[in-house]
Amino acid sequence: MAICAELAFRAALMRSESRGFHFREDFPERDDENWLKWIILKQYEGGMKLSTQQIPISEYNIRPTE
Repeated sequence: MAICAELAFRAALMRSESRGFHFREDFPERDDENWLKWIILKQYEGGMKLSTQQIPISEYNIRPTE
């Protein structure tokens, strides 16, 4: 459970915006231009490596609204 909590915490810190239930006082607005993407976490050399991947929006019937 501690590892899952750390994964969520690190991903939340990386995302410099507010979205859905994820709210940051220092970034109160949603930022689709920079953050409409997935955060990927992988085990790397005994630690965690975070990266992002564009979401293939065109493959989904329901798209985010402004």
